[in-house]
Parts: sequence; structure tokens; C-alpha cells
Amino acid sequence: MLLTLLCCMTAYVLSAQPVQVKGKVTDSHGEPLIGVNILSEQSGTGTITNPEGLFELAAEAGDWLTFSFIGYTAQRIQITNRSELSVVLEQQANALDEVVAVGYGQQSRRFVTGAVSKITPELIVDRPVSNVVSALQGKVAGVNIFSQNFAPGSTPNIRIRGGSSINYSNNPLVIIDGVPRSMTDINPNDIESIEVLKDASATAVYGARASNGVVLITTRRGKVSQRPEIVFQSSMSYQQHHKGYPLVSGEEFIRLIRTNAVGSPFESTLYEDGPASHVNGDRSVFTPRWLEAGEAVPAGWQQMTDPIFPDKTIIFQENDPVDLLFKPGLWQNYHLGATGGSEKIRYAGSVGYTSDNGTVAETGWTRLSMASNVDIDITDKLTFSSGVGYTNTRNPTESSWVNSIGRQLIMAPTWRIRYDDGTPVPGFNATATPPPFWRETRDYDQYQTRLNLDGSLIFRPLEGLMLKGNASYYRSDFEDEYFEKSHFFAQNRNAYTNQNIGQTRQLEAIASYNTKIGGSHDISFMAGISDLFISSRELSLRADGGATDIIPTLNAAPNKINASSVKTEESLIGMFGRIGYIYEGKYLFQASLRRDGSSKFGAGKKWGYFPAVSAGWIVSEEPFMKDVAMVDNLKLRASYGFTGNNAIGPYTAQGAYSSVRYARQAGLRATAIPNQNLGWERTGQLDAGIDVGAFRRKLNISFDYYTKITDNLLFSNPLPNTSGFSSITTNIGSVKFYGVDLSAEGTLVQTADFSWKPRLIYSLNRNVVLKLPENDRDKNRIGGYSVPGGDDFGGIAEGEPLNSIIGYKADYIIDNRQQAENARYDELALGISLEDGTAVKGRKFPGDYEWADRNSDGIINEYDQFVLGYTVPHTTGGFGNMFSWKGFALDIFVDFALGHSAMDRYWMYYNSNAFVGRTRPTKYVLTDSWEKEGDAATASLPKFYVQDQGMQSNYYRDSDQRTWKLNYLCLREVKLSYDLPRSWLNRSGINSVNIFVAGNTLAYFTKERHAREINPEWGTTNTYDAGAGYPAVRKFNFGLRVAL
Repeated sequence: MLLTLLCCMTAYVLSAQPVQVKGKVTDSHGEPLIGVNILSEQSGTGTITNPEGLFELAAEAGDWLTFSFIGYTAQRIQITNRSELSVVLEQQANALDEVVAVGYGQQSRRFVTGAVSKITPELIVDRPVSNVVSALQGKVAGVNIFSQNFAPGSTPNIRIRGGSSINYSNNPLVIIDGVPRSMTDINPNDIESIEVLKDASATAVYGARASNGVVLITTRRGKVSQRPEIVFQSSMSYQQHHKGYPLVSGEEFIRLIRTNAVGSPFESTLYEDGPASHVNGDRSVFTPRWLEAGEAVPAGWQQMTDPIFPDKTIIFQENDPVDLLFKPGLWQNYHLGATGGSEKIRYAGSVGYTSDNGTVAETGWTRLSMASNVDIDITDKLTFSSGVGYTNTRNPTESSWVNSIGRQLIMAPTWRIRYDDGTPVPGFNATATPPPFWRETRDYDQYQTRLNLDGSLIFRPLEGLMLKGNASYYRSDFEDEYFEKSHFFAQNRNAYTNQNIGQTRQLEAIASYNTKIGGSHDISFMAGISDLFISSRELSLRADGGATDIIPTLNAAPNKINASSVKTEESLIGMFGRIGYIYEGKYLFQASLRRDGSSKFGAGKKWGYFPAVSAGWIVSEEPFMKDVAMVDNLKLRASYGFTGNNAIGPYTAQGAYSSVRYARQAGLRATAIPNQNLGWERTGQLDAGIDVGAFRRKLNISFDYYTKITDNLLFSNPLPNTSGFSSITTNIGSVKFYGVDLSAEGTLVQTADFSWKPRLIYSLNRNVVLKLPENDRDKNRIGGYSVPGGDDFGGIAEGEPLNSIIGYKADYIIDNRQQAENARYDELALGISLEDGTAVKGRKFPGDYEWADRNSDGIINEYDQFVLGYTVPHTTGGFGNMFSWKGFALDIFVDFALGHSAMDRYWMYYNSNAFVGRTRPTKYVLTDSWEKEGDAATASLPKFYVQDQGMQSNYYRDSDQRTWKLNYLCLREVKLSYDLPRSWLNRSGINSVNIFVAGNTLAYFTKERHAREINPEWGTTNTYDAGAGYPAVRKFNFGLRVAL
């Protein structure tokens, strides 16, 4: 014992002996590294290397020195009695040699022959977004992310290389830690990496569900011998909605409507309850009225001289729907995570909470998330891995954004909000109400709980051989509840609840083997089977007639209107394999095959085969490239393969029936035609790419050209009325998507204190319809217009792109009587004269638009419309810069979209003064409208009519005059952060503290004036209308991240 104590004391004395450590730090090429940070973990003192890479530092034996440099992997070295150190720092994995996730495995980027993009955590964490999809916008080549609804908790849509189908799903397959799940399931702070698989060689191994690309998400896991690390992140955002069109004030509205209603068919509205009337009473929906003799203007009211009767004074209340609807909101996010590991056990766990109050009154969203990953080495050859994920969300929302936002925004600002007794005013119909009435009479909440359990056993009996068995279970419980209180338009207290329980069970067995033969031949094999089972149970209940507003549940409603339940099941069985071969580290080949069987398809059509091949040549490894010093890595690659799409209903091939009651007897009737010949939608994709690393890997470029053709389209084919059915789902037709992807990134400047990392993303995607069902129409057109004599347009047609917008084109504004008399006959113009009240259908007046005559027949009708644009952008991308200086870091990122348009329904509603004069025009009507002869030279808008759709329909028609080109550049992210110096944190137990401020979706830049006023991203969907949903949100964020 005495000897042991003596040895321990000797060791302690030796460990405490001061040592003057000297040395040199170089890179893997032997070049000295300037400005490497060297820190003593025990004392907190440090130094940096000089221009020769040399350093000197006083330390103690047993102390640990940390060597860190931007772009290189940090090293920890323990000090012994050595006083001379030679340290080699390895460059961090970059875009050309990092490890990336591929289907059922991992692969070095250097040897990847497919089109795979990787997103690292630094591009998504600490962003003020609730879901990871929003953080990816503009950051992945070939990926378009868009949304028409920016409500709290909503998830944007993802399109990889345009999709693959016409009228069935274009959503990619999302795999999180090997389990098919939703991207809304996961907290962005839990993500380790995201890989987007785009070409067939990368996705074919997923077969049936991979035509639209695959998104692989890997969550954080502990590492071997990793000391425990606890990270807490907290951030808070102030958010506000993006402003819309400038709208007329209350006084401007009254003056505009009253002066233009005189002599029109709607003059009578001035003498009855209405938004610009002078006879509204205390119980009227609107407030304007004449001021009585001797009456004082009530508090909170405004006054103006009546433009029709100047001796009268009109008083009114100004209640702007914009002020009533929108409010600044608070967004909050809290996340606590822990990772660590020993030689045998690795772990990672987290809990997170996100709250979004939204920017529209009475909306919001909250999410509680928990995640855990544990890896246990049972033996040296057997490992058990498990994962648990849980999320719970609550979303106070609306059953209709059109009614709860859109229609309320367009209403006149002179309506009454509350009666004198405080009760909300109902508005003039059930779908056009003041905001307080709508929100105080309706409660609508959505709840969702998601649970994921997964486990795997990994057995490595021989070097290079791995046998893996996976089992996973995923469950989603969704419920929405609606209760409508008794009110002016409905007293029945309608209530309903819908519940859905979705369950997914997946079993997989995978074997892989990697070996090297003779030093020049690298061979890899992978084979596996997969069994996927999905079930769903839905329950819908509706009742009304409750006696009180206090009890919103269905048990208080005696009239049971509806009770319905639905159960569905589907299965997918797959067998897959992949072989890879690398010769001399520069000639690459890979082939894969998947065979899938889906229960969705008819007998004899259930099985599909999806092969793919790819090849690559690392040109930079050839002898003739050795003297090209600027090129570090040059790889050519190409691939071709097939993927599938089975995104139809589980029983579409079998047909469908619904229950009916006839003569008091229950029965069934067919509602969908069965099609036992219904089979796979199959997409063949060719990809050719080049990867370049240059200037000692300071710049990495990846370029791809692709073309993909989908045959046997899953298509809803229209049927004649005589069939008794509207359509049948069948395999007919083909469509082509083609384009290019480009990404460039690197570290262009790197010194001891400063670095600059720029990145550029560019994507071009086009589409064309190749074949449609024969229907005896021009180009087998579906929908659109059949013009007598040919020249059909609109809808979907062979040889034409998808997603077109159709409408009239304005030639010019008619300026005088002679032009009006010579104008073309217009079927939508009622021709009502404001001078004599006569109506001559088709007649035009000065101030009207003259519309282009497509077929030159002198008549303007539905056949005189044109393709005005396309709703989906053909070009998307982004570019950003990350700067760091000492402890500061600045990240600026912008994204863009080009080539898309949107037809704005609400511009029409505003300026057509719809709903019998109740909608509120924009201020442009006051400044840019034609009013008198000679104005056509400067006016951009036609004459204003009260209730335009009841007059000349200048605004109230689909036209280029409300179709905006939405090309935009968005300042998406600005983030400034600061790492507190380590010396400040010594002896505190805190490893690091990062403080940051950030902004998200700060500004749009676009040439089109009206696109700036609405949200130019609204047009990136495949629908016509802009402005119908929840508005875009601008966020200003502050937060901190603390690591222990």
C-alpha cells in the first residue's frame, strides 16, 4: 500500500511539473498553418501559431491542449514530459469527400455516382422557423419549396426536380432515421444531416415511392468516448405580417361610392342600409349616416361633407379590417439536448417546446417534442440501436381562411364592429362578417400526437460484412373540433369532431458486404427486404341543436346529424439490392434493383421492377491531371434508372361504394369505377453530372443535367355524363420534366481570425406533356377551350407545359365615344349607360378596357382568352455568405424564384366593388383610373364602376390586368452571432455561449409593384389565386445557445 501511495504521489508531482511546450502545426500536405488556436484546458491560457506554423506555450504535464483552426478538425493532445510537438490537422470533410447518407447505407461523397445534396446543421439550426422545410428554402439545388398558407404550424410543399406526375402526388418520400415519417415530426435542432436524393440511381432502391425524390434525415446520436455535452437553446421572435395593397380610407370610400353610384343601377343602395349610405341606423351593419341638426359628432366617429348633398354632413366610424385582423405576434423556441458516449454505450436525447402566436387574431400553434437515440455494443460484433420520437401539437385555427381572412379584408372600412351593448355585429352574410363576430362565434382547434419507436440489431460477424434487422412503429393521432355558437345567421349550434389514427409498421432485413481485392478493386454488395404495413381509422361525428353556448361538446347537441367511420389498410413488400465497384479509386460503377408489390393495384399489376445503373470517373486521379494544381478533384458521372409512384387511394383499383337510403331501405351505390388493370406510374430518369474541387478544396462545384419521363401516368380520365361517373383512374399518358442543378460553395478566405464562405444554388426545371388519352380534341386536350376552327388553348395538352393561367388580354383603355362605338362586342359587358339607364349587352363606353380579339371575329367571348403565365417557377435558387471574425459570425442568405405568375382574386374583389358595393377598392382606383377623355394616355386602370360585375366587368373577369409576374428575390435570413471568449467561462462549468440575433423573410424585391404588396411566394403553387391564405410573416429573432 505504501508503494502504491508513493507511486501516486510521484505521478501527481510529475503531472504538476511545468513544461514549456514548443512545436509546429501543419496540414496534411506539410504546409504550415498560420493562426491555429492553441488552448490549455487546465489554465485557460492560449496562443496561436506564427507564419511558420510555430508555437510556444507554458503548460503542465497531464494538461490537455486543444488545437483548432477554421476548416480543420480540432485535435486534443495530452502533455507528457515531451516539450516538442508536431501536430497535423486534417481538413474537415468537404462537399467532395464527406460521408453522405444514401439508400440503406452511407458512402463517401468522393465515390457517389448519383445526384445527392447534403445539408449540414449549421444551415438550419438557430433559425426562427417551426419546421425544417422552411429552413431549406433556396438551399438545395433542384428543390423548390413553396407555400400558399403561412399559418402557424403549416408546412411548406417540397418539389424535387418538378415532381413526376400530373394530377397525383408530387411529394417526395421522407425517411427519418430509416422510418417513413413526416418532416413536421422533427425539431430542427435534433437534426444531424439532411440528404436529398434526386436522380434514379440514388432513389431507385426505394422503388415504388421514389419518383418524386427522397429526403433522408439523420438525427443526432452520441459518439464513442464522447464526454457528456448538454446544450440549451432559447430564442424569441417578434413577428409581423407582410403588408398588402394600400386601401382607401373610410372617407375616400364614401366619396368614391356615392359619386359613382349616382345614375347607376345601384344608386338605390345609397338610400338603404349600406357602407356608403346616409340612412344607416343604430342596428345597421354599417355606420355612415347624416348628422342630425344640432347633434354633436359622437366620440370616436368621423365627419365629412356629403359629396352628393353638400349641405349635409355624413358621420361614420372607421373600422379598418386590417387593424382588426392583424397583430404583432410572438414566436418562441426552447430546446434542451444531451449527447455523450462511452466505449459501449452512446446516447442522445432532447426535449423541445415551440410556440407561435401568429399574426392573425385568435390563431396560434404549439409543439412539444421529445427524442432519444441509444446505441449499445452488446459485444464487439453485436450492436443494438433504438430511437424514440414524440411530438404533440395544438393549433387554434380556422375552418376557412378565405372566409376568416380573405373576405374580411376586402370589406368596407365603414362597417360597425359592435352594437352599443357590446355584442359583435354580424355583417351582411354568414361568410362576410367583421373579424370579432367571426372569431367570437366559432371555436376550431386541431390536435395531433405523433409517436415513433424504432430499433435495430447490427451484427458484424466478419470484417466488411454487416447484417442488420430493423423494426419500427409510427403512430399519428389527429383530432379536430369545431363548435359554432348561436348567432344571427345560424342558431343551431353546429358541432363536429373528426378523429384519425394512422399507424405504420415496418420490418426490414439488410445485408451488406464491402471488400477490397488486390489493392485496386473495391467491391460492395447490399441486399434487403422490406415489409411496410399502413392502416388508418377515421371517425367523423356531427350534431347540432344544443341549448347553450357554454357546452361545446357533442353530448350537449340532441340532433345527431352524422356518424361515419372508415378503416383502410395497405401493404408494400419490397426486395432490393445494390452492387458497387471501384477500380483503382477512380473508375466507379453502381447498379441497383428493387422489386415492389403494392396492395393498391389490381390483380396482375401489383408488382413493379425498378432498376438503375450509374458510373463515374474521377478524372483528377489520372496521371495527366497531376500537373493541374488548381484542380483537386474532378469527377464525371452519369446515371439512368426507373422509379415508381403508387400515390393513389388504397382501394382505387377496386372501385368504391357509398351508402344510400331508398324507400326507407338501406342500400349501396357505386361511386367509383373499379379498374383491375390499374398499375404503377413509372418514371425513367437520365442524369449527367460533374463535381469539381479546386484551389486546395476552397471551392466545390456540382452541376447536373437531368431529364425524366413518367409513363403510365396515374390519371383521372374524364368520362361522359352517360356513364354515370365523372372519371376513372387509369394509366394513360406521359409527361417530361427536365432541367439543370448547380451548386457552388467553399471557403474562399481563411486566416487566423477571418473566414468567408460563399454558396450559390441554381435550379432550372421545365416540363412538357408528351401524351394524353385520345379524345378527338386538338392535342388530346383535357379541359381548356375548344375554339371553332381550331387554335384550342388552356387545360392540359400534348406538347404544352403544365400549370398555365388563362385569361383575357387588355389592348388599351377606350378613351372617347368614337372608340367606344367602334369597339368590339363584349359578351361580359352589360352595356348599361350611366346617362340614360339603357342596357345594350356587349356595348362599351369610354373608360372601358378594349380586350384583344384572339380569333379576329369582332366578338369578345370565352374563346378570346390567352395563356397569361404559369403558376410554377422555372428557376429557383439562392446565394449566401457566411463571414466569421474572431468570435463574431454573420450569415446572409437570399433566395429567388423566376418565371411564375398568379392571378389575384382579391385585386378583382377590391376594385370591382363587389357584393353590391360593399368591398373596399385600392387607392390605385383614386390615382390611376380613367375619369375623362384624354386620361387613357396616362391611366393604367379603367373607369371605376360601383358593382363592376353588374356593369362592364373590367375588373371582374380573369385577365392580364390582375395577373402578376411574381419573380422575386427574398432577403430570407440574416443572422449575427457572437461566441463569448473561453477565458470568460473558465471555472464556470460552461464550455461555450453563443448569442445571436436574426431575421427571417425580411424583404421581397420584385419588379412588379403589386407583387411587392402581396406575397410573391403565393404564386409558386399550382393554383391560380394569390392572397387567399394566411399572409407571409417577417420575424426578428434573438436567442442564445449554451453548451455545458
